[in-house]
Amino acid sequence: MQRWDRVSPKPALDSAAIAQASGDPVVELRPLVVEGRKVDAKLWDAGFYRRMQGAVGTFLTREDIDKQNPRTTSELLRRIPGFIVSESGVVSAPRGRSCRGVSYFVDGVHADGSNLNAVLPSAISALEVYTGPATIPIAFRVTTQDPTCGAVLVWVRDGARDK
Repeated sequence: MQRWDRVSPKPALDSAAIAQASGDPVVELRPLVVEGRKVDAKLWDAGFYRRMQGAVGTFLTREDIDKQNPRTTSELLRRIPGFIVSESGVVSAPRGRSCRGVSYFVDGVHADGSNLNAVLPSAISALEVYTGPATIPIAFRVTTQDPTCGAVLVWVRDGARDK
């Protein structure tokens, strides 16, 4: 693509042409390779990847879930230390903790009392698990008066709710 000078219809010179015309040596740069990984836009917007970098909780991505191939969501959670998970999908804290239950969030919305098995593992985009009151991100703390023992954040795949 040529650029045109406003004064005359001559094409504007690029930096290499200017360097050659002035007698300065032209330095050829190595190609720049940019690598990245595909991220889920919904998880990005929700702050999932930022919290994952902080590494305070346990994070499972879609790839992690696929590797485990669980039949139920509670099966996924049973592999994470810090909670007691029943077959029916109810998560509770180990005995001796002075906090109440576990908070559940689906797509960032508080859904306390939910049965996690109602969300199929195939519908989950990512999962975040926080096993102590101090580890729960502020945005997901339900109350400071009677803290929960932890939180389970389920991020549903786009379109999975409609099926």
